[in-house]
Amino acid sequence: MKKMILQALLTTFTLLLSLACFSQQTPTDLKIANIALEIRVAGAKANTGQVIGSLFSSKKDYLKEAEFTQSFAIDEHGNANFTFNNLASGTYAVSVIYDENKDGKMNSFLGIPSEAFGFSNNAKGLFGPPPFEKASFQFPHKKVITIQLGKVKD
Repeated sequence: MKKMILQALLTTFTLLLSLACFSQQTPTDLKIANIALEIRVAGAKANTGQVIGSLFSSKKDYLKEAEFTQSFAIDEHGNANFTFNNLASGTYAVSVIYDENKDGKMNSFLGIPSEAFGFSNNAKGLFGPPPFEKASFQFPHKKVITIQLGKVKD
């Protein structure tokens, strides 16, 4: 009798484990997993340099450790478009650097950036970059972010 009960429990456990491992996603799950965050950047010189875009997922890591970083060439209109795919829902902020000379970094003179930059929500800081709260947004509520490049003097 005990052997039959153990066998039935083992069979039930195996069936439940199989269902959990091989269950299909619902259409809603697939829709959320395929949502992309599109970043549109404007204000660069046509066909000159690149944009380096960074995505931050927390106040703690903001401007320190990006979740993702991508670089893209500037097109003939002075724009760049790029996408972050398969993001989880949450709060994010984006920073972009217009790397005009393609050296892979933000150039500065006496600590003041000499290349253009921008942040999500087109947020600006008073004496430095804007805080995470100003630049952050909810995803997937927002699916397209437009950032206008500017310099410190702008």
